[in-house]
Amino acid sequence: MAFNRLIEKFLFRILLSVVLISISTLALMTHPFISAPTIFTDKILHAFSFFVLAFLADYSHKPLQIKLPKSLWLLTFGISIEIFQYYFTQTRTAEILDVVADITGIASYWLLSSLLTSLMFWRKASVDSTQ
Repeated sequence: MAFNRLIEKFLFRILLSVVLISISTLALMTHPFISAPTIFTDKILHAFSFFVLAFLADYSHKPLQIKLPKSLWLLTFGISIEIFQYYFTQTRTAEILDVVADITGIASYWLLSSLLTSLMFWRKASVDSTQ
């Protein structure tokens, strides 16, 4: 069982690395053949991306009761992308609303994760009490 968990963590870490590199590349490259997304679509993409990143970060590292270190790490990544877009790209801009969308994605994951964990705990307690 412990060996399977190590393999699982390793695979999640690889996937997290691939997604981080992909997001960084897409955020910093020029796309002359792709039209810019609308502001609403852009914020949805940011929130979804950081929801996925929070999930991968959660499953690729030791579970923590306090989610703050993982959240701060992801937030730092999001802010860094915005800074790089501001200083190093010609066609991309940095926006504070992108960071707000990043925070929304991270918070949404932790909220959903906590809700599902509580629901599973409540369900397990309910089943145990009937036996």
